[in-house]
Amino acid sequence: MKDNNHKYRRMLSRMPSFLVDILDVLRDEYVVLKFYSQPMGWTIELDFGLRSFRIWLEAKIVHITELFEDSEKYRSSEQDEDQTELSKIVSRAINSIILCKDLNTIEIIESETICDLSLFDKLLGKKPTKKTTYDYYINGVNFSEIIPSGEFLTPFHISNKECLNSIVSQMLCITQPTLYSEKIELYICPNCGDPGCGVFLVKVTMNNDEVVWSDFSFEVDYELGAPSEVFETFESIGPFTF
Repeated sequence: MKDNNHKYRRMLSRMPSFLVDILDVLRDEYVVLKFYSQPMGWTIELDFGLRSFRIWLEAKIVHITELFEDSEKYRSSEQDEDQTELSKIVSRAINSIILCKDLNTIEIIESETICDLSLFDKLLGKKPTKKTTYDYYINGVNFSEIIPSGEFLTPFHISNKECLNSIVSQMLCITQPTLYSEKIELYICPNCGDPGCGVFLVKVTMNNDEVVWSDFSFEVDYELGAPSEVFETFESIGPFTF
């Protein structure tokens, strides 16, 4: 739709590269309704078919508002000292908002990835190996595209069945979370799975017959049974109800 959007093409040359970077990685097709520059920032309005948003930059903070027929709802504000990272943060927030519905679907899909070799292994002439991995797909979207999980993997590649069964039962709210934060491991260290290496967490709650994912964060759990150190929270992601 972007290629057929004449207004978009006319506005593109006037848009700052930072905004173009945001638009380039939005998942859904959209139409640019309005764009205008202003002192210390800019404002753009986008239409995604059934939903419309106003996004604006002011004092190095990007704000996101969803527009309705007679009102609007403030969705998120994003900021980062590193402006090169801010465009990624904003686009993830928009994708997450668009993705989030009243009731969502989730799948765990198997795939194969090529494992990177260390420089030492390359010098020894070792060949890359394939690893079977599993990831979450919410409404058909790979969740690792929404949360910046990097090389971290879901717990479903763990060979220890007892550990895996424990995490699955926690995700289904059959048993209580074992971590002090009362959250559940979403993505873990691909090498050892130890929360001390850092772990992406989610709070899972049961509401009647529905399961809710919320309060996403990246934390380091240095000591079992003690509070973990919170390195980053992802307030613009979710909640998701299944």
